[in-house]
Amino acid sequence: MTCPTLIVSADRDYTPVALKETYVKLLPDARLVVIADSRHATPLDQPERFNQTLLEFLTAVDTTTQDH
Repeated sequence: MTCPTLIVSADRDYTPVALKETYVKLLPDARLVVIADSRHATPLDQPERFNQTLLEFLTAVDTTTQDH
């Protein structure tokens, strides 16, 4: 996968953040954001922070993507 990739992790998820850090290292254009005070359902328990993170990612990708 070569497209920009956002990996969102909760700091208290049952899947360790270290596992997501591994994903980021394997993907050429990936970034990891860890949401504090969150568990597995980050979009539900931290919706404002999740939405802000997603919008920042989409804005950054939109300004760096070139038409082919």
